[in-house]
Amino acid sequence: MLLLVAMPGAHADFAAAYPQVRTLFPAADRFGDTEGNPPAAPVYQNDQLIGYAFLTADMVRIPAYSGQPINVLVGIDTRGRIAGARIVQHEEPILAAGVSEARLASYVDQYRGKPASHRIVVGAQREGYATVDAISGATITVMVINATITRAVRMVAESRGIQPAETGSQPTSESAAPPPMAAPARPTAKVETAPAPTAKEASPPPRAAPPGPVPTPAAATPVPASPAFAGDMDEEEPIWLTLWAQRKLQIIVLLLGLTLLTGILLFQDYLARRPHLLARVRLGFLLYTLFFIGWYSLGQLSIINVLTFMRAVMHQFSWETFLIDPMLFLLWSFVAVTLLLWGRGVYCGWLCPFGALQELTYKLARKLRLPYFEIPHMVHERLQALKIIILLALFGLSLQSMSWA
Repeated sequence: MLLLVAMPGAHADFAAAYPQVRTLFPAADRFGDTEGNPPAAPVYQNDQLIGYAFLTADMVRIPAYSGQPINVLVGIDTRGRIAGARIVQHEEPILAAGVSEARLASYVDQYRGKPASHRIVVGAQREGYATVDAISGATITVMVINATITRAVRMVAESRGIQPAETGSQPTSESAAPPPMAAPARPTAKVETAPAPTAKEASPPPRAAPPGPVPTPAAATPVPASPAFAGDMDEEEPIWLTLWAQRKLQIIVLLLGLTLLTGILLFQDYLARRPHLLARVRLGFLLYTLFFIGWYSLGQLSIINVLTFMRAVMHQFSWETFLIDPMLFLLWSFVAVTLLLWGRGVYCGWLCPFGALQELTYKLARKLRLPYFEIPHMVHERLQALKIIILLALFGLSLQSMSWA
């Protein structure tokens, strides 16, 4: 008797572990156990299968800006449309870029109602593609989320035999219809300090079926994969290749700038004998560094990149983690080589947008004859020690979570 009473509760485990799933299927009255490969939990209304809910981390793990994957709770209905998405866990340092959790939650809300079989691109409209709006300052993060959601959805749809949604069709039944856009859920983009348990971990071992109506055959019987989804998955390319192709012009301009800087370093003795020419060349390059590398390309190297590299070396190193941002990869490669040949002055004096802003501001202030003061050497020495302490503290925090650091 106790077994029969306890068994129906097993079907609520997924919704209990991830209550956000109820916002994806508001009409659902029962959630099954996570099962199958890839793992997904069937969703029912009146014992009729209306969709599946799953965690992307159970099947797709694409490293994002922090070097760690983003775990998203996604739903897909039986008509091949995305029922919605909610971020469960991430370690992206998006707050440092001025991007709020609310904006990230609004971004993933755009996937609701999109056909799972469609290619979805971030940003500009492209013929034959569905589009979602990007977030300025979080390009890498949203691209990774897009690839994570679309690949995971196709894997689940293919494995469950879900047919692609008809072009232009819209959900008509409340049982499978996604919730209205005006009612986003509050826990959409909650950041966990530790990785959330996967759906497989949250579910108990399989049990005998509870008494009551028998689920529909679609929930229990394996079905053949949909060739439409399978074909799309075969054509997927690594996300870093897509990002490099999209930023081709920026890469060319950056390579031209780095080539020019290499020439300046090789012929520095010639320029040193011509101070007026050197001053003009340096002013022009500082403007290039500030406006193109810094503000336009967001190519500011930071401690976040160093911490990401350290974590990758200590855990699971993958070149994809660093290739995902072409500007930072090229800059770090150039800085690593010049650091051995000419020291850190190459980056600090020529390629750091913040340093360029400081020097240009100083030059402008001198032209305007604004008052200034120099920090005493003793204070400078104390601040140097404080810098090392802060670095060690950030490194310690990054071992727990990049979002903390």
